[in-house]
Amino acid sequence: MPADTVKVDRSTQFGNHYRVGDRYYNGTGYAKIKDAATAVDLFRRREVRGVADVAALRGKNLACWCRLCPAHAEGKPFDVDCQDCDPCHADVLGEVVNRPLAGVP
Repeated sequence: MPADTVKVDRSTQFGNHYRVGDRYYNGTGYAKIKDAATAVDLFRRREVRGVADVAALRGKNLACWCRLCPAHAEGKPFDVDCQDCDPCHADVLGEVVNRPLAGVP
């Protein structure tokens, strides 16, 4: 991996443990995770708050196995929303750890 890159796949503490096909409790009952977008949304709403040491990812490149489109094959900036790349929880982590800190210019 390139310098300043951290692997954030399921083999690490930063991975998205919501998988397509699994069931999750949605507040009223159990539902099936139908696609990657749903898995990423669940990670955004429920998991990212509990990811340990998320601050250690600040300013790093994040590596996962999710498919990127040919235009982003070498990497996709966090602030780029590409409809041709698969949804990935690394985008959520990037948004969280790279947003400006309160009181810091």
